[in-house]
Amino acid sequence: MQDIQISINPDVVAAKVLLVDDQAIIGEAIRRILATEPSFSFHFCSDATQALQVAKQVQPTVILQDLVMPQTDGLTLVRAYRADEATEAIPIIVLSTKEEPKIKSAAFAMGANDYLVKLPDALELIARIKYHSRSYIALRQRDEATQALQVSQSQLLHTHQELQLLLDTVPTGILKLDAMGRIVQYNKAAQVLLSPSGVALDSIIFSELLEAQARDDFATQLQEAIQQKQSTYIEANLLLNPAMPTLPVEYLITRLPTTQGIELSLVIRDITERKAVDKAKNEFFATMSHELRTPLTSIRGSLAMILSGKFGELNDKTQRMLEVAHRNSDHIGRLINDILDMEKMAMGGMDFTLSEVDADLAMETAISANEGYALRYNVQLQIIQPSQGLRVQADEVRLQQVFANLISNAIKYSHAHAVVELKATHHQQMVRFSVRDYGVGIPESFREHVFNRFAQANTAKAGTGLGLNIARSIVEYLGGQINFHSSEQGTEFYFDLPRVNR
Repeated sequence: MQDIQISINPDVVAAKVLLVDDQAIIGEAIRRILATEPSFSFHFCSDATQALQVAKQVQPTVILQDLVMPQTDGLTLVRAYRADEATEAIPIIVLSTKEEPKIKSAAFAMGANDYLVKLPDALELIARIKYHSRSYIALRQRDEATQALQVSQSQLLHTHQELQLLLDTVPTGILKLDAMGRIVQYNKAAQVLLSPSGVALDSIIFSELLEAQARDDFATQLQEAIQQKQSTYIEANLLLNPAMPTLPVEYLITRLPTTQGIELSLVIRDITERKAVDKAKNEFFATMSHELRTPLTSIRGSLAMILSGKFGELNDKTQRMLEVAHRNSDHIGRLINDILDMEKMAMGGMDFTLSEVDADLAMETAISANEGYALRYNVQLQIIQPSQGLRVQADEVRLQQVFANLISNAIKYSHAHAVVELKATHHQQMVRFSVRDYGVGIPESFREHVFNRFAQANTAKAGTGLGLNIARSIVEYLGGQINFHSSEQGTEFYFDLPRVNR
């Protein structure tokens, strides 16, 4: 099969020619000359009084204008073309029967672009039509592009103004930074927060507004944002005036999706009020810890001593009532501890002491600590798969707290004489602990709420509804994740912690 060769002639010009001449024979002669060019279109006007109107309708790329016509002379028409906005830029070639310098000079003075003696040579006429048409088309395209650019610039300016007005209504400070952290643009909220005196923020390096000890964190956040890493809010103090107290804020840096170099957005909020609320909460929970725990400890101790028989033998009814009181005091104690732990985790105030922890020993300790609770429900605790010496990086006390929450849940929802199984396995670069029961399972409608605060699938079961939320917070703080599988045959909670390699 022979290849088809396609060639493009750069000399092809889509010329639209208007001939204004009172002689039909001249019109026919020129039409035949131009017919040799398939890309040309030809229009003829023999009435000088209609020439301008025809030119405005046709919008030719070149006008061939006869110099001598019965109604008016060609130079008057040239002046008319140039005076009308619709035809002022169209190239005009004047056709004359004579080569007279004075007439030619007058034609150019009126605005003609070229001058030919008719009938001109066919090749020369076509060449000149192409030249002038090409120039006119290029000029028109340039003008259209310029006009489109002006419209785009106007629309862009309008959009920019609308966006700035929108940003100025946002109560949160928003700034645009360059790759050096220099402020390029900002909204009113940022101006009020960062420069209450009204001094312009343009070109100020944002880190200069921070306390010295917060600047390294800002530099790190800036580079991570440039590399498009996941960003989080950072707390810092602004030092706007050395004579004034610092201002607590939080900020987030994000890289903007732009092709014009590196641009970043910085969202900043004043957290003075939140800090005050946090302080009040801390004081409240510290007070609650003391005011509730102290008398509760005394109550629980007294009940335990009475139940032990130290003050004499109890009748069955009194024994049962005191046991109920003791269990409820235990429940209140757990509730207080859970609420305090939950708030500590939320505010980052819970203490963690990390060390290497033996996975098998951790499970054995958890079983020993929860065995008494299991006996109350007639449930057995069992390690079904030892870890074979795996160790994790964790806080031993907090790890036992996670186990206690998971095991107590498993016990409560198990049938009598059932077994709650514990195991530890190697999972990728982590150690996976699991606690499995063979109870009724978690209702499907409740599964998405399992880790929510105060969430309980069955409110008839004793509990605070905080244990799983606290367990998740502890596991995530330790660098792990927690999840579960559940069906009508039971539930398995599992969590992964970083493995210590030896």
